[in-house]
Amino acid sequence: IVQYVSSEDRKIVLEWLVCFSYLTLAWCLHRRVREPDDGLALLAAGMLVLGSSELLFTLYRDVDGIANGAGHLFKIIGEGFFLVSFLQTRLIRPYRFLRQSKEDLAASEARLNTLFTSAPIGILVVDRDGLIVHSNAAADRMFLAPRTLCGTRVDDLMPESLRQRHADYRQEYASRPQTRSMGNRPVLTARK
Repeated sequence: IVQYVSSEDRKIVLEWLVCFSYLTLAWCLHRRVREPDDGLALLAAGMLVLGSSELLFTLYRDVDGIANGAGHLFKIIGEGFFLVSFLQTRLIRPYRFLRQSKEDLAASEARLNTLFTSAPIGILVVDRDGLIVHSNAAADRMFLAPRTLCGTRVDDLMPESLRQRHADYRQEYASRPQTRSMGNRPVLTARK
């Protein structure tokens, strides 16, 4: 005996399956929520609302009925939750993180600059080519510079007889950099 299953019955069964799938996904997402604004809470809410819309679609019999209209309204609301979740996780949160990172970097640079400029000892920052890119006031005073030493070649601060050897040391260091203390050297000679 072949029993006829109407397309209406198949539609209802499929809607129950979709409803069950949405509700299961909502439950799984809800269990993974760590923070209220992590996007998963909004996704779980969207799944819950979409599951409710499918449930309403199983109940309607008339195209103009309340169940059909409410089902479509819930579907729009559920998709709105998805949109807000996407905006939260892909636009708003990364922007907040970037802004916070920039603020943290600016604060860190300000602390480093304060240490650098107020250090009682002379500090020179030299690039790979031997060009002084930063010098603090103590270094400028130590070398009796009328202005900042920035832009000067560090080798020019060495006595003429030591310039080439210093350039060689600097290039050797640049090829194999390692942390070392300049104060451990027996004598450090420079011109004023």
